[in-house]
Amino acid sequence: MGAAIGRRLGFLSGGARSVLQAGAVLGGRFTVEDLALVSGRTVAGLAPIVEEAVAAGVLAEAGSELMFRHALIRQALHDGLPVAVRVGLHAHVARAFADAGASWDRVARHLLAAPQAISGWVLTWLAGLPASALYAQPGIAAELLDHARRVCLPGDRAAGVVHRPAVHGAAAAAAPR
Repeated sequence: MGAAIGRRLGFLSGGARSVLQAGAVLGGRFTVEDLALVSGRTVAGLAPIVEEAVAAGVLAEAGSELMFRHALIRQALHDGLPVAVRVGLHAHVARAFADAGASWDRVARHLLAAPQAISGWVLTWLAGLPASALYAQPGIAAELLDHARRVCLPGDRAAGVVHRPAVHGAAAAAAPR
């Protein structure tokens, strides 16, 4: 189904398709600023592309955000990216969102889509999160911390975060019973 939808999006200009594929990494709803971040274009440079996508019925306005008109369109664009590009975009978005102070679970969702991107900066970022944040989203926390444990080296300064009691408590809260 995704391939068929992808072929039907062939009427879009190359620039629009490329930007929409990058936008698909962001999820179903996103801001133009987020789209600029992931696409490497300016907000002003995105205006004609967004207008084209809205006119074509691929995107719709949702208040101050944009959204894909249908989840299948987003999925087809997302899955149409080569895996290496998709993973790289998720890693790029995670780092940019972390640097911008986005909510931790938003950063984590992109890291979980690109677990091979979990490295030293992620451990440092995790170490700065309050335990209460991890408890608020224990499922996401447990999965992210599981990946982080795999990259921790003995003696790693940031490794303490994945072994602190509050973190174990958040992970235990998320465990199926």
